[in-house]
Amino acid sequence: MMTKAQIFMPIISYYNSFTYHYGMQNWCCTQDDRGIMYFANNNGVLSFDGYSWRTIALPSKGLVRSILADGDRIYVGSYTDFGYFVRDEWGKMVYHSLWPKKYQSHNDEIWNIVKGADGHIYFQSFCSYFVYDGKKVTPYYIKEHLPLWFFQTGGQLYAQLISDGLCRVSKTYYPPILHRRDYGNDHVMGLHQLGKSLFLLATNQNGLFLYDGQQVKPIRTDVDALLRQALINRTVMLNKHTLVVGTIKSGIFAIDLNTNKVLWHYSKANGLGNNTVLNLLVDRTGNLWAALDNGIALIHTGLPLSVMRLEGIGMVYDVATLGSDMYIATNQSVWRYDMKGHNIVPVNGCEGQNWYVSQFDNQVFAGNNLGTKALVGNQSFDLLNDNQGSTMMREYQHYGQHALIESSYNSFRIYLRDGDKWRYGWTVKGFGAPIREIEIDNQGVIWAAHMSKGLYRLELSRDMRRFERVNFYSSLPNSKGDAFHVMTIMGRVVFSYGGRLFTYDDIRKQILPYYGCGRLSDMGIVSSAFLDKKTFWLLNSDGYWLMHSGSKENLPVFFISNSSFGQECNIYGHSMYASGRATYFFLNDGIGRYLSTGAEMGKKPACYQASFCEVTTKDRDNVAHQLPVVSDGKVKAWGNIRFRVSFPNYDNDKLQFCYTLKGGGNTLTESSYSPEMVYSNFGFGDYELTVVVKNLKGDIIGKPLVYSFSFPAPFLLSWWAWLMYLLLLSALVYGFIRWRTNKIVRRNKKIAEKELMEQKMKSLEQERIIAEQQKQLLENELALKGKDVASMAFDMVAMNNSISEAKETLLEGMRKGTITTKNASKLLLQMKSGDNDLFWNTFQNNFDLIHKKFFRSLREKYPDLTSNDLKVCALLRLNLNTKDIANFTHLTIRGVEGARYRLRKKLGIPTDKSLTDFLIEFE
Repeated sequence: MMTKAQIFMPIISYYNSFTYHYGMQNWCCTQDDRGIMYFANNNGVLSFDGYSWRTIALPSKGLVRSILADGDRIYVGSYTDFGYFVRDEWGKMVYHSLWPKKYQSHNDEIWNIVKGADGHIYFQSFCSYFVYDGKKVTPYYIKEHLPLWFFQTGGQLYAQLISDGLCRVSKTYYPPILHRRDYGNDHVMGLHQLGKSLFLLATNQNGLFLYDGQQVKPIRTDVDALLRQALINRTVMLNKHTLVVGTIKSGIFAIDLNTNKVLWHYSKANGLGNNTVLNLLVDRTGNLWAALDNGIALIHTGLPLSVMRLEGIGMVYDVATLGSDMYIATNQSVWRYDMKGHNIVPVNGCEGQNWYVSQFDNQVFAGNNLGTKALVGNQSFDLLNDNQGSTMMREYQHYGQHALIESSYNSFRIYLRDGDKWRYGWTVKGFGAPIREIEIDNQGVIWAAHMSKGLYRLELSRDMRRFERVNFYSSLPNSKGDAFHVMTIMGRVVFSYGGRLFTYDDIRKQILPYYGCGRLSDMGIVSSAFLDKKTFWLLNSDGYWLMHSGSKENLPVFFISNSSFGQECNIYGHSMYASGRATYFFLNDGIGRYLSTGAEMGKKPACYQASFCEVTTKDRDNVAHQLPVVSDGKVKAWGNIRFRVSFPNYDNDKLQFCYTLKGGGNTLTESSYSPEMVYSNFGFGDYELTVVVKNLKGDIIGKPLVYSFSFPAPFLLSWWAWLMYLLLLSALVYGFIRWRTNKIVRRNKKIAEKELMEQKMKSLEQERIIAEQQKQLLENELALKGKDVASMAFDMVAMNNSISEAKETLLEGMRKGTITTKNASKLLLQMKSGDNDLFWNTFQNNFDLIHKKFFRSLREKYPDLTSNDLKVCALLRLNLNTKDIANFTHLTIRGVEGARYRLRKKLGIPTDKSLTDFLIEFE
């Protein structure tokens, strides 16, 4: 069975509408001065930096037919409109229309935009063209000559007319260069100046032509028939010797202009995604972009990488070369690939699983599932067929022995040279286990990885017939894993287990961690391959890493992502093969290839410059707000702040974004493969973020990107607020002091008042006691005086009785003549006057003292009372009876009753009220 011819082709990336979430059709593409790609899309404009897609819509929401980047402007053309986008301070693209308002449209749709040698921008439709000189737009419409397509080459602007030939572009007409019949009555779809007066013409249906200024000659290629059927639509020069042709029906062709042979051909059948090519562009790194009728394709022609797709051969496990033949071991067969004729055929007798192919001297061996095979051309011959299989073969040169040692499902076997051929010798005794990988160290010790789990250290006897010592390691300390892998790195056998690398220390006689691969030593390396003494490859789950022993800090110098080849990579063990400048990578249904550039280690970085494409901050309500993408030092943020850096990376390079944030008295440095960084938990103050982009070797690409911003304190924490707080605090302190002082004063006053009150109370108490004592004394004195008054009254009554008796005695003596009338009258007169004067005055004073000014109160209330009335009132108050009052007042009883009657009237006492009770109660 023979497959169709296959070749190594540059790797391709295809992006469809499900990837970029916009319209399917892409009409044109361009690259700006920052390296960002832009695409004219059915829904608007697409931009891509290798990390993320962004969409930009026209104000009309219409489709964009053409696009051109010039400086910081992105010129676009659509139906009856054209203009440019420019980034504003927030990073958003703002549209400015240039369509002349007074121009009478001819249903113009701008299909093409070119920049002339004069720096003017030309917008071309199928009817007219418009020239923008940076200030104004001038339309040109020549009814008899309608343009199909403008070309800018060699500093001159040319046009293919719809009904005429190839012309130069002038302001008022199209000076002709070639008539249509000169190139088969066709349309020129591509025009490139190859020399001073030498032009290459690519026509729609008649292929390629050369024009030397005088005549047109066809260029014969090996794909002329395909090109005529495919219909050429766009062309671009990949380099000065390679023309790339985009077609309507059959994808993209790359043609070597030195040999006129096709270098490669991409179509929908082998990864292009769509056969209709609407535009082509070579970017600043030499990569080829294709705008397709459905999607976008990126052909990585700027990389030293290529892939050969071999549909149906299965998973590749090994590769070996002998002359112009490449033998490929897969899980289905061994295949022989003719690197000159590009044909591939299966090798007879190698059906099934093949673990390896190895070339020793001029022989090639294959490790088949059933045994060891010797390969010659398309045939295989059994070296040993014992149904134990053959998993790996290595050359053994120790103790004066030169042999091949082979591992299998159950044993090790020795092969010896017999003349110019290698033949089976014997099976080594002392070991039996399925082995997947083996390596031999400088001491001749064999390190073997078990097919499933475990690692063996095998010491072979000097005669190579038996193993003298076998050590088994089921696992390694401080690591967790299942399968072991063994490989050789810089002449040293290294083991991979649990994502880490280890090696055997011959002095300590123990397995120790291996750090010879820098940071990759702990990143799950499973396989290695050597280009030369200082250059080697490593493989992990991320991809392939090219290492150079002279690089600083053992950093890789080139990286190939596992996804780069577009097919599944074999990452389960021995996965690479190096031969001369080429390294081959084992894929499913294919092989990847890296061609070393010699002294240059890896691809040189393009002179791109990083920029901030988006800066956002979130407020307390978690609402995002846009910030300027270019900082003027006055940018203010409110919460978390998110920086999005744009840096073109279309080849999946392992670029490191190094973020250094200074502010708040601290410096925070982080590195990431992501162009996005989010910071949170800021303190108030000024900050400065510096971003640098580094390649794998640690070289800085472009200039550092600096962004200054601040986290201002809220008003409640601003200096105005602090001043207010200070004033308020001062007022509070002052108020507190005043309040405290007043409180202390009030407290002291209260204490003083309390003490004064207590003193007063004590004084009052003392006065009360004194008053009570005085009252008691007074009461005692009053009681005594009352007794005296009463006694006086009764004594007076008694004396009056005695006087009455004396009077009667005197009167009796006068009657009897014992006392003369004169003496008797004199004595009676003295007795009467002594009665009224001395006694009454004493009685009145004492009575008024005891009875609280009784007489004065009576006089004030009843001024009509006479002295005799007052006497009667006093005697009645003393509760004397009528008889005693009569004796006291020298009145008769009737006279006393008359006096009582008169008093009742003067005092206004009702008849039912006792006069004596009234006077006793009177105050």
